[in-house]
Amino acid sequence: MQDWFDNAAPDLREAVCASQNQLLHAQAALAKALKGLKQISEFAEPLLKGRLAEHGLDTPLLDTQLLRVEHDWHWLGLRHLYSHRRDSLLQAALQNFADDETFTPESAIALGLPPTSGA
Repeated sequence: MQDWFDNAAPDLREAVCASQNQLLHAQAALAKALKGLKQISEFAEPLLKGRLAEHGLDTPLLDTQLLRVEHDWHWLGLRHLYSHRRDSLLQAALQNFADDETFTPESAIALGLPPTSGA
């Protein structure tokens, strides 16, 4: 233990030990409660594959990406400035888009691309 612990009053050392014991029991209870819980991607992937299949798209989700292109008009340069973001289709689906979410016509679903960490 640390010097601060060794030099602490006995009642404070007991409180630290009791707190550590409570922590261990709480962690064990949490681990037991979460046992069998799937990771988010493991849970969501079959659901997304099913929904895509309903629309005739059968492709590996990790090799399929949502290419989201956005553009803003800048008066100073009198032109549009474009930006883009690439996410695996599964990662994009987990972003919980709003009901009124819109995509520019330049946005697309890209098939067979290697995964990226985002752009």
